[in-house]
Amino acid sequence: MPQTYSINAFAIGRGMDLTRMLKKPPFPVAEKERNLVVLQPGGESYIFAFSFGALVFFNVKNEKKVAGSFRKYAHAVIPKLIREDYSVAIGNETDAVTFDEVRIKEFSLDKLILIATVLAQSVSVEHIENVVETVLHKFERINLNLERESKLRVRGSDLIKILGTTNLILQQILSRLSLLDKPDITWDSPELETLFGHMRKMYELDDRFRAVEFKLDSIQDNSKALLSILQTRRSERLEIIIVALILIEVVLFVYELFR
Repeated sequence: MPQTYSINAFAIGRGMDLTRMLKKPPFPVAEKERNLVVLQPGGESYIFAFSFGALVFFNVKNEKKVAGSFRKYAHAVIPKLIREDYSVAIGNETDAVTFDEVRIKEFSLDKLILIATVLAQSVSVEHIENVVETVLHKFERINLNLERESKLRVRGSDLIKILGTTNLILQQILSRLSLLDKPDITWDSPELETLFGHMRKMYELDDRFRAVEFKLDSIQDNSKALLSILQTRRSERLEIIIVALILIEVVLFVYELFR
């Protein structure tokens, strides 16, 4: 009869220092890869720590409290943990992915790594989605003011910060989350590749990535357009000041002539 285990994912930051973690690991290390450290607190319990700032707990009690203890390894800590709960049923006739759980035939650390990878990417993308939505709401207010009052109530420095944020998000998606790449362990195993594909489809990672990418492009285009308006206004003001100074100089010159 299949046995069901809990698996819980948390986004705790924009990155995680795995090198520092490995110098003095909080639990025994079961496996390590370039962007992943697998810890084994005991028995059939595992913690998957990803370099892009996500943690996944398999069959671990008090997982939220344990997740909090990993904040010391995180970069740009997220104030409120983003969480995703799922289940793994082990001992099925075939591997299958459903809305509530993933079913696998037998215990396999490679399969757990694949499942954990998708869950970790999902919570990290959710954090990015939240940041992008916050920025979009800011632009909505800016554009409403521009439409109603014909006034641009935003500073150039704020727009530059927004552009910096979107560039950092793009870098995180492409270089750290590797949403467009499959884990190396899938290349030599059609079974693992199929399981990974079904998990990605369940969590709609490709669609969510494209949606985030589209919104980021929109934010960047808006930022550049508004920056252009600000620069034009500043140029116009500078031209007015220069003309005014020239006029003052002419007036003073004429005044001196007729004294």
